[in-house]
Amino acid sequence: MDKPSTAPFLAESIQIRVLQCRHLRIPEKWVRHRSEAQYWKLYLNLEEGCGLWAGERYFDLLPDQLFVLPPLVPQRGACRKAVSHCFVHFDFFGLPLDSVQKAFPNAFFLSANARQRREFIEVTKTLPATSSLRASLKLQRLMLEIAEQLLDSLSPDQLKTLTVHQSDFDRLIPALERIHQHPAESLSNTALAALCHMSVNHFIRNFKASMRQTPVEYINHRRIHQAVNSLLYTDDTIDRIAEACGFQNRYYFSRVFVRHTGLPPATFRRERKACG
Repeated sequence: MDKPSTAPFLAESIQIRVLQCRHLRIPEKWVRHRSEAQYWKLYLNLEEGCGLWAGERYFDLLPDQLFVLPPLVPQRGACRKAVSHCFVHFDFFGLPLDSVQKAFPNAFFLSANARQRREFIEVTKTLPATSSLRASLKLQRLMLEIAEQLLDSLSPDQLKTLTVHQSDFDRLIPALERIHQHPAESLSNTALAALCHMSVNHFIRNFKASMRQTPVEYINHRRIHQAVNSLLYTDDTIDRIAEACGFQNRYYFSRVFVRHTGLPPATFRRERKACG
């Protein structure tokens, strides 16, 4: 009889969540200023003419190459001419961000077969324009394949870093789920610590060690991500978006938004929609 494995079982606490999925036309002479994100980015360009710096390395984004930008890797880029661009933003909910950064410190190209590239293009063109169940299921299957390839690219030592401090991180999951499901609510450290059955001080220390942010910084990041989607995919006013995302007023929202994206909300909406 096989002996039971002593390796940590993570399947129940880890989820691949697609945050954004889109196909757009990037205009000639488009410039992306330096930024970094708390989530993964997958890029696939259909023509040559665009490149970016990721960390200290320059990548020329050639057609049919699947480019992977892990969390917290700074990027900046520009286009020499207009290009068709497909992207997916996602995260591994349930993996400590500091462990992910240790395992994946740099951007890279991922080997993708013709079928994966074709499906990547199909789903980014279909979603979110429609609520196609078939496209949603295809995207989920594709992301599971890509996640497996990401893990296969790691050495045994790198793979171990993903499970370091996993038990400590697991205790944060109730708070993280509350933040992700209800980012606009009033989310105090006291209430979040109670969900995790921790003292407030221990919760804040554990949260910062795992997420590389304080709870307040992480909450603001989630609210800004929600605001970005509202700016791009709705016609809601900035005042309404600020309120819906949990900011006390438009002016505070604008300050936090500029700190995260480098642009005021109205400018961000105008420039990003122009790319579509």
